[in-house]
Amino acid sequence: MRLLVHGSGFKKPSFYRSDAEELRCGKPREIGGNPKCHWFPSSVDLEALGKSSGGSVPAATIAELLDVIRRQSRGSIEELRILGHANNTFFALGGVIKADEIRFDEPSMLGGSASFLAAMPRFRELFDRFAPRAQLTLIGCGTGGTDGGLLDLVSRTIVLRVAGFKKPIQYAIDGVTPLRHRVKLANGDSGWRIEEDARITVRGKVMYSYAALQIENMFGGDLVTRDAFGTNAWDLKPDAESRAGVMIWNAAFRMKLGGYHDAITATEVGWRLISEFHQAKVDWVAGVGYEEQIPGLRVLYSQGKALIHVGKKFIEMTNPVTLDQRAREMGEALDFIANHKEGVILVKQS
Repeated sequence: MRLLVHGSGFKKPSFYRSDAEELRCGKPREIGGNPKCHWFPSSVDLEALGKSSGGSVPAATIAELLDVIRRQSRGSIEELRILGHANNTFFALGGVIKADEIRFDEPSMLGGSASFLAAMPRFRELFDRFAPRAQLTLIGCGTGGTDGGLLDLVSRTIVLRVAGFKKPIQYAIDGVTPLRHRVKLANGDSGWRIEEDARITVRGKVMYSYAALQIENMFGGDLVTRDAFGTNAWDLKPDAESRAGVMIWNAAFRMKLGGYHDAITATEVGWRLISEFHQAKVDWVAGVGYEEQIPGLRVLYSQGKALIHVGKKFIEMTNPVTLDQRAREMGEALDFIANHKEGVILVKQS
């Protein structure tokens, strides 16, 4: 199943007192426009895009998003796409739209927000709602703009492959302006003046195109053909992804299925726990090995070099819900190394 969710917490700005006011936003002054206004899609537009894409479910906060996921059948979600506003640090389901910016609401922000990090255990508990090799796609401006940024953090938190978009996503509205007054523009072109009884006819138009973005940046948005816009969120092709959160789990899962040799998989799980959760301490460890019978992790030294051995029980008890606990136990092993100690760290239930 493909599941589409739209951010429902972006109220239509109060400074749009009519359709005509909204159509004027960002348009040339000569045709009655307001060039000091920057039009952003509100939840009305995101919902319209969801409807034209086959339907979408509203969510204004992280708590509501979790509830949407909880209501799905186990193993049913093959891809979850979320429509919202974003930058390369946060993806938001709600906020306040102003004439020149959008301010995100903290309870709606996926990323390094307190609300999202506090929800990590609940996301992990709902991992079973997703099918094998499932994907989350964040449809927002610049979600994939910085390596090691938002996509990596979200992937580690929800233990899924997460895709995004490196550049801004463009939205548009179409309207009908009564053809009463033809006005000449400063650049020599002409256009119809936006009258008070102008009305919006189509919402939910969206586009993601490098070529169109470059044309808009160089010559202005009016040169971007409306044919480039569509009304189906599933047609947008992400160009960035992170698998940071799935590598450890996938390795452990392969071992449980017998798909990889135990020693190879245990080594991979150990190294990934260190590199993903304890990046600054990678150089402390000369090697990671496998020791089937130990009930956790063992720290030992060989020729003065620190080694960490991973036991079979440690791998068997690695899953999305227990991933943080396994990371903490690896942290304990690294503390042993910091204090030049040898010993065993027992695997815990939770």
